[in-house]
Amino acid sequence: MINIGLTPQETGFLYGAGQRTHLLQAGTLIRYWSTFTDAANYGCHAAAAAVAFLVFGIMSKIPKDKIFFILVSIAVVWGMFQSGTRTAIFCMIGGFAVFLVLSKSVKIMVPSAIAGAIFLFILIFTNIGNGNQQIRRMRSAFNKDDASANVRDVNKAAIAKYMKDAPWGIGIGMYTENIPARNKFKLLSEIPPDSEYVFVWVRTGPIGVTVFAFCMMLMLFGASYVVMFKLKNRTLVGIGAGLCSAFAAIQLGGYANQVIYQYPNGVTFFGGLAIVYILPYLESEWTIYENKRLAEIEEKKRLRLEKKLAKRV
Repeated sequence: MINIGLTPQETGFLYGAGQRTHLLQAGTLIRYWSTFTDAANYGCHAAAAAVAFLVFGIMSKIPKDKIFFILVSIAVVWGMFQSGTRTAIFCMIGGFAVFLVLSKSVKIMVPSAIAGAIFLFILIFTNIGNGNQQIRRMRSAFNKDDASANVRDVNKAAIAKYMKDAPWGIGIGMYTENIPARNKFKLLSEIPPDSEYVFVWVRTGPIGVTVFAFCMMLMLFGASYVVMFKLKNRTLVGIGAGLCSAFAAIQLGGYANQVIYQYPNGVTFFGGLAIVYILPYLESEWTIYENKRLAEIEEKKRLRLEKKLAKRV
């Protein structure tokens, strides 16, 4: 999108509905969104995916797989910055924190926490990379006085006043055109929810959003239990922890942006969590497969060593 250019449809969106949110700083900064619906959706998805690939790489036993996943994670982080989605930073932090808990390894926790702290220190307390507009925008996530970042809080405060009289919300499927003009809840349908959780809150009330949040936590805790207590294979623990971390990351994204059920997040992250639940049933066959690959790698090393020794004779 950056190097090839925009399609006619993308150009129409950028200079139409997306002009206010995706064309910033007097038109000098474009928030890119790849093949996704918008930049927030892309940025939050990229953050969650980056965490998952990094965890896969850290926990993999196969050297080639380890390098591949870590390189993919780095590439996805670069793409995440092009989205200019500030929430993505917190998605990465939260997702990686979940991994550190699930890893159950001090050897992984300590260096990973140090590397993460260095990354955050550079982002928050230095000006490294400020020549890039997208990085400058990401840094504004840590600025409490940033006006655009505080708009969500203003909207939530306005919504909260009306929600006191609507314990079950305005109703699922209710939008502006479905509510009479003089109905006091019409304003609720007109205020941008910005957040998936606020969207659920408005339509199902505090009762509904509580049930929704409980269901999300139940699914995550169940998958985390599988990773921590049912899986023994290190690589499968990494796959499970990576998918749990990605799920937690996109949930954090949903707290600030309406992204949880934007395509393809539902398929990717809820589907990923479903995979975690079946990993214990695949562990024995996976271990056989992995040991076979490791044996092949060791055999190749042995043959290379024999060739070197033969040349010296």
